[in-house]
Amino acid sequence: MPVQKILNMRIDIVDDELIVLKTLESFLNDLGHQVQTFSSVSELLGASAGKGLPVHVILVDTNLAHGRGGEVIRDIHRHYPEADLVIMSGHNSILPLKEALAQGVYGYLNKPIRLGELELLLIRLSESRANLKSRSETTKD
Repeated sequence: MPVQKILNMRIDIVDDELIVLKTLESFLNDLGHQVQTFSSVSELLGASAGKGLPVHVILVDTNLAHGRGGEVIRDIHRHYPEADLVIMSGHNSILPLKEALAQGVYGYLNKPIRLGELELLLIRLSESRANLKSRSETTKD
């Protein structure tokens, strides 16, 4: 089965490191995605009230949670129920990862982010979204 890229996904990035925001924004724009950046989770959640286009993916640095990882994940899901959440962290800890995946987080990226790894994750996510959409259209018929 050939790899299919679905371009023009809307991706929001939340990180307090400007260099990370700029690097990921540039890379994802070059891939054809629409990107919006935020320096805090509260800034992201505040933007949800007036959002226009649906957000497909949210990349969020877990260090911004300040020990409230589960609560932050629930808040993001509540404001963006259709978005897939990918967490980024510079800490290699299995327990929070298991907890996050149990709460519906789509994926996990270690920092520093390897751009090729991010691209592959987004391709898999795009294919998963396309398959779900195709299945839902088939069941409607």
